[in-house]
Amino acid sequence: MAAALLAARADPSLPNIAGVTPLMAAAFNGHVELVQALLQAGARVDAADRVDKTAAVYAAGNGHTDCMAKILNAGVDINQRYAHRTTLLMWAAAYGHEATVRALLAAGADPAMKDDRGKTAADMAAEANFPAVAGLLTAPR
Repeated sequence: MAAALLAARADPSLPNIAGVTPLMAAAFNGHVELVQALLQAGARVDAADRVDKTAAVYAAGNGHTDCMAKILNAGVDINQRYAHRTTLLMWAAAYGHEATVRALLAAGADPAMKDDRGKTAADMAAEANFPAVAGLLTAPR
């Protein structure tokens, strides 16, 4: 269905009533091929929904590393600040997505950054009871 709509020149960034774009929905659900197709069709990577989440935030927070990588390759700053000064690394760490945290670190995410409460990604992982992720974030580089 998405391919047919994109072929008919549907707007790949048209949001629903909640501000969710097709790219956000695809990233949230881990549909990497659809993420790629939407990006190729010109979907905006900077669009935010009504709770200020972007496709990159949804991908990182749900542990969809491949989707997140495609969105980052489309021009998203790996250390960009989102609502409450959070980062993609913080979103991935807070939900215990070790593979996503590893990928973000390898791509240059800064584990020392703090949100508006003064918490790092490691703090968030530890508080959410993900000690392996917290340890990964505090290990010497």
